[in-house]
Amino acid sequence: MLAALGLWIQPMVHLPAPVFDSTKGIGAFNKLLAERPEALWQVLVLIFVLETTTASARKETMPGDFSWDPFNFADKFDLSAMRLRELKNGRLAMLGTTAMLVQEAVSGLGPYEQLLPH
Repeated sequence: MLAALGLWIQPMVHLPAPVFDSTKGIGAFNKLLAERPEALWQVLVLIFVLETTTASARKETMPGDFSWDPFNFADKFDLSAMRLRELKNGRLAMLGTTAMLVQEAVSGLGPYEQLLPH
């Protein structure tokens, strides 16, 4: 879901380093890979560490259940229905992100540029 949001925010946010000046998702990835490949390795290692530590932290609970419920949502809502909604929203976001990246690869235009008249 954050990747879909990031594809829309990326053209609006400009970081100071010139390696981050691409406004397209695939273009930014290719530019970062060409100019700073070690940055991508850092991201991959961080993802690996986070996934392995959180997956092995609690094997007896459901994924995403950190036993932290300060507003007592478990008593007020049906958590199985909320988990199903969250799973469906995540899948829809993955399809949307894939569609935006495929559209960029085919046309060479980012999400904002697709909306502008040609």
